[in-house]
Amino acid sequence: SGYQVFVIGSIQEDGSVKGGTGWAVQLAKMFNRPLYVFDQPSAKWFAWKDGWQEDSPRIQYETFVGSGTRYLNDAGRAAIEKLFEESFV
Repeated sequence: SGYQVFVIGSIQEDGSVKGGTGWAVQLAKMFNRPLYVFDQPSAKWFAWKDGWQEDSPRIQYETFVGSGTRYLNDAGRAAIEKLFEESFV
């Protein structure tokens, strides 16, 4: 089980994350985990801090979780690559 949570998906107008991926997001919120969502439509990372705030996350813990949409687009793929490059350099 990971501590920090990274998700690729779509943040909806009501603040939830679309589809089954949203369940992982809700669990991370319930368990007070550091939570980051890359919103594919806006091509931006957001952190959950009692609301979504734009952020530039880094992997900072030994254990982390990755989850997301099965419809990964080029922006989502690039976000994952950049997250790893900037976290482990």
